[in-house]
Amino acid sequence: MMERVPQRLAVWWRGLNPQRRITASGIAFCGLLYTVHYLVYCIPQPFFIEDAAITFAYAKHLVEGHGLVTYPGGERVEGYSNATWTLLMAGIYASGLPMWTGSKVLGWLLGLLTLPFAWSLTRRALPINPEWTIDRGTLALLTPLFMAAYLPFALWNASGLENSLFVFLLTWGLARLIKEVEDGGRPWSALIFAVLCMSRPDGIMYATIAGFARLLAVFSPMGEESHRSLGRRLATLSGWLLLLAMPLVAYHSWRIWYFAWEFPNTFYAKLGTGKVFKPYTWDRRGWKYLKTWYQMHGTVGAIPFIVLAMTGLRSKRRWVPGLLWVLVLAVVIFWNGRAGLPDMPDWWSPIPRDWNKIRAWTIGATAPLLAISTIGRSGWRARSVLWACFASGMFFVLYVGGDWMKAHRWMSLITVPTIAIIVVGIVEVAMRIAGPLRPVLQGFGWRAWLGPLRTRWAAAMLVLGVLSTAWFVNEIRLIIWFAGNPETTVRDINRRVKYMSWVQKRLDMDHVTLLDVDMGAHMYFSGWDIVDIAGLVDVPMAQHSDFNMKFVKEYLFEERKPDFAHVHAGWARSSRIPKHKEWKEGYIEVPGYPIGRRKLHIGNHIRKGIFVNSDDERPALARFEGAIELVEWSVPSPVIQPGSELHIELGFRARSRKDGFRILAILDDGQGQRTVAVVPPGYDWYPPEDWKRKEMVAGRYQVHIPKHLAKGQYSLSIVLMDEVSGGVLAVKGSEGQPLDLDPNIPANAYLPGGFTLDVQVEVAGRSRVNAAAGAALQSALAAAQNDECEAIWGLWKNAKRHVPFRKSWHARHIAEVEAAQVQCYVSRFDGSDDRGVQVAALSAATDVDPQDRALVARARPLALVLDAEGDALWEAGELDAAYSAFSQALDLNAHLSRTRRKAEDVRDLRLDIVRPSRKEKR
Repeated sequence: MMERVPQRLAVWWRGLNPQRRITASGIAFCGLLYTVHYLVYCIPQPFFIEDAAITFAYAKHLVEGHGLVTYPGGERVEGYSNATWTLLMAGIYASGLPMWTGSKVLGWLLGLLTLPFAWSLTRRALPINPEWTIDRGTLALLTPLFMAAYLPFALWNASGLENSLFVFLLTWGLARLIKEVEDGGRPWSALIFAVLCMSRPDGIMYATIAGFARLLAVFSPMGEESHRSLGRRLATLSGWLLLLAMPLVAYHSWRIWYFAWEFPNTFYAKLGTGKVFKPYTWDRRGWKYLKTWYQMHGTVGAIPFIVLAMTGLRSKRRWVPGLLWVLVLAVVIFWNGRAGLPDMPDWWSPIPRDWNKIRAWTIGATAPLLAISTIGRSGWRARSVLWACFASGMFFVLYVGGDWMKAHRWMSLITVPTIAIIVVGIVEVAMRIAGPLRPVLQGFGWRAWLGPLRTRWAAAMLVLGVLSTAWFVNEIRLIIWFAGNPETTVRDINRRVKYMSWVQKRLDMDHVTLLDVDMGAHMYFSGWDIVDIAGLVDVPMAQHSDFNMKFVKEYLFEERKPDFAHVHAGWARSSRIPKHKEWKEGYIEVPGYPIGRRKLHIGNHIRKGIFVNSDDERPALARFEGAIELVEWSVPSPVIQPGSELHIELGFRARSRKDGFRILAILDDGQGQRTVAVVPPGYDWYPPEDWKRKEMVAGRYQVHIPKHLAKGQYSLSIVLMDEVSGGVLAVKGSEGQPLDLDPNIPANAYLPGGFTLDVQVEVAGRSRVNAAAGAALQSALAAAQNDECEAIWGLWKNAKRHVPFRKSWHARHIAEVEAAQVQCYVSRFDGSDDRGVQVAALSAATDVDPQDRALVARARPLALVLDAEGDALWEAGELDAAYSAFSQALDLNAHLSRTRRKAEDVRDLRLDIVRPSRKEKR
């Protein structure tokens, strides 16, 4: 089969006429340029914008059976706005291919397929002029040529986001629409626009434009449609609208059923950000974003071409008003309404004051005026549709207030309408001035080496060549700039994930709840429960995006209690989280992680309660000089191999200490074999001089056992050393004498210089360590049989600590332990009639494995019962009890989206607050 491909291509090529060969060759050349450009963001700069990992995480969770959730076991949240792209990524993941590679290949392929449709649209948009001897198809090749070098097009196609799909669908849909309107055909473009609307919410703008174009075709038909009756044309329009509406009604009905909210969660998340539509703020947000795009891409100079593309240059009654309007636009854009004017009369004074309004309305009036001016000229349908899409895309940017990402992501969505309109204008101007340039070219004797091209068209080609070169030079400059200064990537945030995963390991934590704002890498790589400050993937935060202080206090500090938090800079100011008392008293900042040779990324915090008991009054096990007390210690897995790690837990109090200290952990077999490790109190994140009087600061330390350490029995002692003097802090009694706190502790444990723990550490061989791990594993499984559900996980961790680096052993047994723990809680549920015990048991089991069948069979019916009880309590006005019932129902079945919606309604009533979405309705 494949060996026939070259032969078939040769037959196809020979069947083309010369013009089609030029077109095919030109598009192929543009595709090659685009591919070279695209590879810049795949090889030297493998760019993935951080938000792309949000889509990848949703796709991954969907395929793995968790649903469209932020994290496994979490609630359903429509934290994406690109449903079709998410499903495509899910398909790639389900096929076994990496989504990272798949998205790059798909982005390249969709961009490549966009080029011929862009050429087709431009060809139809170019006017038919009998004076032009160069075919419109050849001139239309400028659009794919410009697209190949256009930074936003290639870059955002490669970003991992849905831009490539959206641009392809929009271009394909427009090309098909114009073909249907001008040449006739079945209204399949409606299905393309339906998929476009599911690819991004703003797709509805372009679907509306397409519908209006179909409506115009009913009353101004051409081609095949002109021979049909009005009734038949209306039937065609009805069919088009039906094909558009049916998929959208089905899709939105499903998503409202699945997520319970009318709009995507991202919509609600942005209600409280203050980014409301402000069209008169000339130097901020949307206008600033657009001005930056015009300046960076040299498109300020393209404004005359855009205007003249719509008015044309063939008729004086068209191009003269067009040029005059260019002058008007130049005045309102570049003049501030005041500069250079002498004292003006009183009637003029309101004009400088309202100049930004004059600017906005003048620019806004450009859209309908140019649309009207192009009607009647050949190619007006394609031009009008392209112009409407370009103007709508600009309005969308203005409405949403721009974007935080570099390289103008929003402008990439209207790449084809933008470049096609500019190309039409450039061609119009080039052909118009070709005549006056002819004598100049003849004077230089260029006719000879230009060969068969007529001199008039050589002049036109010269103009087009100069403008194309200017475009390419500028875009290459921007490509080099971005390659050296990329926007926030998945890799950037994955550094934070890796760093905080190291913090998690150091704290010996199994479960983490994270508060952050950069969700992509965390959702995909961490496996943590997530609270999103920005609210994009978090329903309660999205619904309260104004960061109401009552809500933040309850949701963050009473309900979710995040263990890790990344809060600083702009989000710290806007959320006001650091202003809460609970934050100031309950969180500690850990050092930043490196993001360059000399730069650290700060703002990483951990919850103090993870390793600090704020009100510990237990008696000391030992007292040391410098008002330091040992309160607790543990060595839960004392059998370990050489080259492995020994897990030690130590808890200290330091009363009014001004200096830090170090802890030495000493293993000694009494026969000359010894190893010493230094462990920091408070992990060096919470220094002893900051400890409160009643705080017990615990540490879980992994002490490395050298490979050369001889096998045998070792005693474990701890020695404290003053950080300033370097002296040993001896063990003391209340009067400076040895303190006999426990008769079971030998007397030499209190000798000055150290405290010997009552444990024998055994450094042993593989078989002995495996036996100890196996015994601990059996203890965990036995605890499940004895209804000691809470002890199971700790015993399993002790088993792992015997063999900390035996990952294959961990993976082989963890499913068995989790199943035993879930079954233990299920059995507890079955054996109790107490509602509180039942809910607590199933909630704990859900934290272990929310997909366990036996658990689901019990948890989901009980969740529905609790949901119904919440409704009844709400009706009775018992708001606290209703909220508790809804929360418990969600603990048992996180997929009850409507329960979450009711819970947020009740929360607002309890706290007497009005969330932004409700304020918008008032």
